[in-house]
Amino acid sequence: MSTDSPPPAAAHEPGVLLEQDRRLSESVLWTMMRTYYDASGPSAWHSGDVPSYATCNTFIAQSYAHVIVAYLRDALAAGAIDAAAPIYVVELAAGVGRFAFQLLNKLHELLQTSSIKHLDVRYVMTDFTPTNIRVWSQHPHLVPFVKAGLLDFGTFDAMKSDHIALVSGGTLSTKTVVNPMVVLGNYAFDTFPNDLFRIAGGKLHEVLLTTRAPGDRAPDPHDTSIVSELRVQYTPRVIGDAYYDDPALDQVLAGYRERLAETTIGIPIGGLIALRRLIAIARGKLLLLSSDKGFTHEDELYHPEQHAMQFHNGAFSMMVNFHAIGQYFAVQGGLYAATSRRFMNLKTVGCILGGDAAQYADTLSMFRERIDNFGPGEFFDFFQQVRQDRKQITVEHFLGLLRLSHWDPGVLWDYAAMLRGAVATLAEGLQLELRLALERTWKNYYPGPQNLPFELARIFMAMRRPLEAIRFNQVAIDWFGETPATLLNMGICEYYAEHPELALACFARATELNPDFGLAREWTARVQAERARGATGGPILPMPATASGPIAVGPAAPASPSAPAAAKQAVLATAAPAPASSSDGSARPS
Repeated sequence: MSTDSPPPAAAHEPGVLLEQDRRLSESVLWTMMRTYYDASGPSAWHSGDVPSYATCNTFIAQSYAHVIVAYLRDALAAGAIDAAAPIYVVELAAGVGRFAFQLLNKLHELLQTSSIKHLDVRYVMTDFTPTNIRVWSQHPHLVPFVKAGLLDFGTFDAMKSDHIALVSGGTLSTKTVVNPMVVLGNYAFDTFPNDLFRIAGGKLHEVLLTTRAPGDRAPDPHDTSIVSELRVQYTPRVIGDAYYDDPALDQVLAGYRERLAETTIGIPIGGLIALRRLIAIARGKLLLLSSDKGFTHEDELYHPEQHAMQFHNGAFSMMVNFHAIGQYFAVQGGLYAATSRRFMNLKTVGCILGGDAAQYADTLSMFRERIDNFGPGEFFDFFQQVRQDRKQITVEHFLGLLRLSHWDPGVLWDYAAMLRGAVATLAEGLQLELRLALERTWKNYYPGPQNLPFELARIFMAMRRPLEAIRFNQVAIDWFGETPATLLNMGICEYYAEHPELALACFARATELNPDFGLAREWTARVQAERARGATGGPILPMPATASGPIAVGPAAPASPSAPAAAKQAVLATAAPAPASSSDGSARPS
């Protein structure tokens, strides 16, 4: 789709001409992507069309939380914080909300045990589309933070907004924000508008786009499914150094022209415009943390495919020139820290304005410790490799991996089948450690395509703990709706909890949903036969043993879901129960 030296657009090409010789940042492509995200809402992530696990796990949440706390300590010591005023942590393009939930848990935990617990730190999730904001506002995992005054939601368009309009009322603007601001942007800058530039022969060229759609008629502008079929051609045109209306950004471009040769670079102009406005709101005092696929050092800018587009079923993304963002901060007297490793699927950067390296020494030190030495990128690569190998491991090994992840539900999901087969024979002390670990991990779970409560119910039943299994089966029913499989499992749990009437009711409901469900009919017959023989004590039937563990089956396709609470309907309207072998832990390829 692209080359290192973009060829001129051909005069006569097949297809319908949508635009000719346009700046990339002004292309119709970005309009189509906005349409996709506005129409899709959380389903873009729940469906797996837009990968998210790399930046939505508890490891990256704790890494960011530690850096943020270090930054607040440094800013307070430097006299930059008015303790009587709120401090805002603003997340750009907050998406489905899983990262916000995980970071809020970690950040609140750290702050409550720190010397700066008196500070009024408020998290603000933002997006350009009200579709996502409506879902966040009703999400039962987010509402408690809102009620506690720790969370708010706001509308912010990276290319247009000069303030953040809060759902609770009021705005974040140059008139209302007193303290330094923390800005978070994961998988955001790769979907904000970019520009392309070619450096050749000592001259700087803007790279213009000509875009054509397949067929002989103009496509429906709301049909984003054709994005991956569009044909894009590039035309370079010589320009001078004064290209943008931002002296700092023009200085970055001029520096590239002077130092680089025979390469094409991207400038994340949408993200830089958003940052310029947020810097103004924060009165020049700001910490940026961002993780994405991209280039963090100048020697990487000779990469031949750095401006290639990667498609995600209706949307697309580009490699982020993090180095340009770092230079933008540096030319304004700011600080830039970045993942030092070059070849990684996920890079993280930290940028600071409003002080020098001596003032923010603890922040930079924490960044090196929590981000660069072994950070979100290393964890994601490591876990992806472990996930691909998927060998049988011991429960002790699993507990170590769970601790490394900081109790991440994605790790638990991947090893649920292993646990079901191992827990029954564990020593009592190790089983206790596992139970405590499962409960701690459960607190980090944010509903999505992975029906984790279903799997937890199966694990607890394998440990002969039917009451805990009943609790999680009920959550699975409340959040994901009734399915024959969940009802069968609930019935088995009720049976071993010595509630035969409740067990029979569950089996009856499972059979009602699926009249051909043989296991439900079999269990009904067995329990009825036991009662007919006059059993009055505890259960006399053996625990059912199958290849997948003591609970009979895995999640089946949804059937006639129950009517969960309105808030839970809002959360999971787009999230059907996933098969036991599925995962939302895919990453954007490098």
